Amino acid sequence: MASSPGQNAPDWTGGDWTGGFPSQSYSNLIHSPLWRYTRRDIRAFACPDDPFTLNPNPRQGPRLRSRSMNCYLGGSSGWFTPGSGWRVFRKHADIVAPKPASAWVLIDEREDSINDGCFAVDMTGYPNLQQTRLIDFPADFYAQGAGISFADGHAQLKSWLDARTIVRMRIINTAFPNNADVHWLQERSTSKLP
Repeated sequence: MASSPGQNAPDWTGGDWTGGFPSQSYSNLIHSPLWRYTRRDIRAFACPDDPFTLNPNPRQGPRLRSRSMNCYLGGSSGWFTPGSGWRVFRKHADIVAPKPASAWVLIDEREDSINDGCFAVDMTGYPNLQQTRLIDFPADFYAQGAGISFADGHAQLKSWLDARTIVRMRIINTAFPNNADVHWLQERSTSKLP
């Protein structure tokens, strides 16, 4: 299972891009490799506290998915390709650094950022905080934070410390030097290959 389309494994969302087409999203999500584990309940793909799952425009319908997967799980496309020098986890046994208790899997993603099922974390310059940037933006549904699940099965609420992490904008891939939230995500997304 992959965090984004175009890999040798099926996309975990079944191809859902949450593009304002609920019927298409529904038909994609039921083809997700995770569908059989959800008791066939579409609500498993969205945070129950996501205020944007209830769309005031009935023609658009609700947003059915508010979660995205770590871009280093199952491989990814674009900047995060094998050979980039960072670990790509293809199976659970590959998650050794960070360890499963520290490696995040799913995150609540903000409504103006979510698109594909992949939550991109740019590792450029890591661990240099001067070069941190946000590609995708995490949600702030819970006390200016998001729900995050980890590879060992536990979940936690993470409150964001830097106001730039939760500022409303429609610009992705934005440089935010010295952003401790980006650094926190980097530490828990992947690690440098030996």
